[in-house]
Amino acid sequence: MATWSSFYIKTTDVDKVIDTLKNFTGIDSVEEGNFPSDHYDSFLLDEILPNYLIIGSTQKGWVTIVYNSSSKLLEWCENLSKEFNTLVVLTLAQSVSDYYYFSYFKNGHKQREIELCYSTDIDEINFGKPFPFENIKPGKPVEFDGKIDFIFDFDSIEEYCQYLGLIIQEDHSYGTWKIIKGKTNERTIHDYVNEHKKRWWKFW
Repeated sequence: MATWSSFYIKTTDVDKVIDTLKNFTGIDSVEEGNFPSDHYDSFLLDEILPNYLIIGSTQKGWVTIVYNSSSKLLEWCENLSKEFNTLVVLTLAQSVSDYYYFSYFKNGHKQREIELCYSTDIDEINFGKPFPFENIKPGKPVEFDGKIDFIFDFDSIEEYCQYLGLIIQEDHSYGTWKIIKGKTNERTIHDYVNEHKKRWWKFW
């Protein structure tokens, strides 16, 4: 995992999910196939709404949506949670910058939101009622120089999702996916690679 952007809807109505996402993006075309190999090259460099979404039912009772942006789709997730009267979970992670984000919505209302970045100085988000398994701070306790601190990382995101009955699928190479892809004039990882002639993960 280098860069991770996914959200999950607790529903079995994949067709309705696709129709709703088409309305959100304004993209009409939908294809079907394996997880596309160009998805990560198409990741948008700016924090804007995605235009490339891959939708699958890889876990019973949940629909997975992988998307090509670091945007926190709070309005989308809130509306989806309300429309489907269900849970929606949003996860973002970037291992090189040590950035991790988790939020979940229930019946149209945000219940919990956690955001931490260990490489830059941003305000930590710790919103909502803690889960029963949580400590005094989000994440797992670790000891530094004889003192206990808490680290919220991708393992923590997985733990929080598991509490909600969701198992994150890190390997997207199997299964059949529905693909919503539009054209963009925005800069992507592929553009950056071409401009700087170095591998994209050195940028992240």
